[in-house]
Amino acid sequence: MHIDLSRRTTTTRELNEEEARRYIGGPGLAARIIWDGTDATTSPLSGENPLVFMTGPLTGTRVPTNGRYTVAALSPLTGIWGEAHAGGSWGYALKRAGFDGIVLQGKANTPVYVWIEDNRVCIRDAHHLWGKDTFELEGLLRSETDARASVVTIGRAGERLVKFAAVMSDGPFANAAARCGMGAVMGYKKLKAIAVSGTKKPQVHDEEKLALSIREHFPETARPQRSRRETEFENIRLTIEETAAIKNWQLGHFEDFGDKLAEVTTREAKPRPCHGCPVGCYMLATVDGQKHVPGEFLIPAGSNCLIDDMEALNRAYEMCNRYGLDAISTGHVIAMAMELYEKGLITTADTDGIELRWGSAPAFIELVRKIGERQGCGELLAEGVRGISERLGGRASEWAVHVKGLEPSRWDPRAKNTWALQNATGNRGADHLDGFMALRHQDYAQFMADSPEVQQAFQNPLAIKGVARLVIWAQDSDCLVDSLPLCKFLNLPRIWMREVVKGPAVIMPPQILDWLNLVTGWDVTLEEFLKTAERIFNLKRLINVRRGVIRKDDMLPLRLLHQKRGGDGLAAENLPPLETMLDEYYSRRGWSETGIPTREKLAELGLPSLQSG
Repeated sequence: MHIDLSRRTTTTRELNEEEARRYIGGPGLAARIIWDGTDATTSPLSGENPLVFMTGPLTGTRVPTNGRYTVAALSPLTGIWGEAHAGGSWGYALKRAGFDGIVLQGKANTPVYVWIEDNRVCIRDAHHLWGKDTFELEGLLRSETDARASVVTIGRAGERLVKFAAVMSDGPFANAAARCGMGAVMGYKKLKAIAVSGTKKPQVHDEEKLALSIREHFPETARPQRSRRETEFENIRLTIEETAAIKNWQLGHFEDFGDKLAEVTTREAKPRPCHGCPVGCYMLATVDGQKHVPGEFLIPAGSNCLIDDMEALNRAYEMCNRYGLDAISTGHVIAMAMELYEKGLITTADTDGIELRWGSAPAFIELVRKIGERQGCGELLAEGVRGISERLGGRASEWAVHVKGLEPSRWDPRAKNTWALQNATGNRGADHLDGFMALRHQDYAQFMADSPEVQQAFQNPLAIKGVARLVIWAQDSDCLVDSLPLCKFLNLPRIWMREVVKGPAVIMPPQILDWLNLVTGWDVTLEEFLKTAERIFNLKRLINVRRGVIRKDDMLPLRLLHQKRGGDGLAAENLPPLETMLDEYYSRRGWSETGIPTREKLAELGLPSLQSG
């Protein structure tokens, strides 16, 4: 579905099967659309920047975690390729309405929302919805459209073009396509929401064989209750093992943080799975009433700001979700502000009288409000870590922790060289999700068992040999998972239940390929499948290179390259040998020494040349 918001027109186009086979779906197809629809001069906040919502061939099928979707555009936070992913029910609803994706172009003159119901699309006035928070909006739109409608929306942060505004769905359950500021792109286009309802069943080529394959490879005994402790505790364990961001990435240990938060989280949290999901990593807790356990927010807002008050973190997280803010970026932005305040680069005259002391939960909560409203000091903080450092100048850049403008998630790249190279070379910036599971679970190494160096890279956090090959494989594999799209947590039940599953404890590309062929009726080979992954990753890189990204941008921030973490934690004295790892990474990628894909590599992958773009 193509929607021109400037002209208020809608056009349905058939999906080109050849293109679908080359890019699959999700960010793969979205990257092709954005490559064709933008150039080196396109402003992320302009009508010329297409905003793409995309599902994939496995969406809405019986394959586990089939409800996900991708949002992609040029990012207002980074200026380059931007993508975000979310679960919940919206992707499933879009597929049942008869669409694989939506491409939004132009800009509405006044606030609007889009209503889609079984192939019928209309653009409606949204004046009365502008200014509403994301929790309110779902109920309001369901009363206007369909009680079963699934809704994606922006909050006040997106309306005010906060550079890290998120696209939210599922109301109070707050599934967020959070990263890269896709909510700001939506806000610029004056698009408040997209509501979808459908009754169509996605076509599956061989439903019977698909069901048998899933039963064979996925343990029926792995249910959401199993994830109650494991998934949420994982975030806290990162700090216990001293691999998480602490005090704006300065320290290697935050005393008793893990113990304080883990006890409340594992005792109170209850799983709430997304559509078609056996994992249930999304948590609800009864802390100060029913609120959301903050998940990834525990590190950026908790340890990175030295806040260990669970009730305050819950309140701040709910505010982020109501405003439609990327909770990861929000936490790191405020951590940087606290350090700027501590070191005198900003004072209470710059913070509207707020004392930004480490560990101050009231200060944190007030800054969330100011960022969401772009009010007072929130006007500066709404620009993100890189934007803050550029505006302040001086030594601020020393304390600005980002890659290509995107703040890291929560894992300290100094702790493992694989993480360092992964974050430095991520196409959207510091990206913990490119290679997410493959860099954390030894079982994945079985797929590359012919390489002792890769095995060593898993086992030794300070290894250099094998790191480039492992990171490339991990990044490419996640391109496949995202483009189908499936969830990165798909394998957690198998890992937990390794004693009852057959074969490796993780589901590898050959098995996922089997599901793809059973759904589509294609005969894609494993070689073709892996080449598709490489094609998708390189196309994103092409978009970035066209916009000026080269080797100097594949770099970690100064603090993570030159300041040791200290403490007793993992690799406390390590500083990643990034230049050495980049040399091998570029060589294995088929890129030049400056990080540009060669003509030979582009021809091999069937990608356009930079000159043609």
